[in-house]
Amino acid sequence: MKIQLSLLYVLLSLASCISFKPKNSFKIEVSSPAQALTVHHLEAIKNRLAPSSKAIKIEAVGNNQAYISLKTKKTEEHIRTLLKTPGAVAFYETASIKQIMPSIIDLYNEELDPERDYSIKHFREVFMAGLPNNTTYIGLSNVKDTALVNRTLHSEKVKVALQKENLNVTFAWGIPETNGVITLYALILDSSGKPAMHGKFISRSTQSFSQVGEPTINITMTDTAATAWETLTTRAARDRFAIAIVIDNQVYAAPMANQPITGGQTEISGNFTVESAHNLTQVISTGVIPQLEITSFITNDD
Repeated sequence: MKIQLSLLYVLLSLASCISFKPKNSFKIEVSSPAQALTVHHLEAIKNRLAPSSKAIKIEAVGNNQAYISLKTKKTEEHIRTLLKTPGAVAFYETASIKQIMPSIIDLYNEELDPERDYSIKHFREVFMAGLPNNTTYIGLSNVKDTALVNRTLHSEKVKVALQKENLNVTFAWGIPETNGVITLYALILDSSGKPAMHGKFISRSTQSFSQVGEPTINITMTDTAATAWETLTTRAARDRFAIAIVIDNQVYAAPMANQPITGGQTEISGNFTVESAHNLTQVISTGVIPQLEITSFITNDD
């Protein structure tokens, strides 16, 4: 009996020596260039960080700056990701290359000035890459060329050409592949310039795995959104268009719907690691925060 009590005492002593305190202590300053930080914004930022830390202090500094201190077991990279990702989720109808091509065909037929129209050259190559396949995207590019392509995509020429065909679309890039190739999508806007579904329509998100073991994100929608999702997927199945799942203006997936989807559930799959899927799940679950810039990030040794 004495031996058992002695062993128990040793085990308890060892346990008391193990530190369960968060290993990282961060002091962070952030700014919001686009808008003033309200009390609501500060609360949203705190909610974003809460799953990663139970010891968070946040206070406003002036109109558009805030000071954050927290203790966490998470890494600096993890906390930076949470703060730098606004987390605005939207679902869009997509336009196919067959719908887009008539409006931009004139750009294919123009005589190019190699110096002046270098961006149009890349623009043509993007759409030519999308032509051979019956895909949900409309073109392909190298990541390094996207700035040149964007110059033409947002030009007055393209804007006028789309208006002539009564196409109310915006363009967005997908997630880069490991080989540096990135997909381009045409996203349809409604009459008020909005996506098919946006705002606060997600009630919960969880990190999971697909049937082949790839990290995924499962989304559960609000009751109202579930009805809208069923309507959207019904039209998508009937009219054969893809639905783009967009987070902060980047397309994470653009699946086809073969039938109406009831129950307000959907899955986001992409080139996720377990860590990136977990981070994005936390971002989606905790709602949208303003676009922030990290002006100072200090690690303190406890």
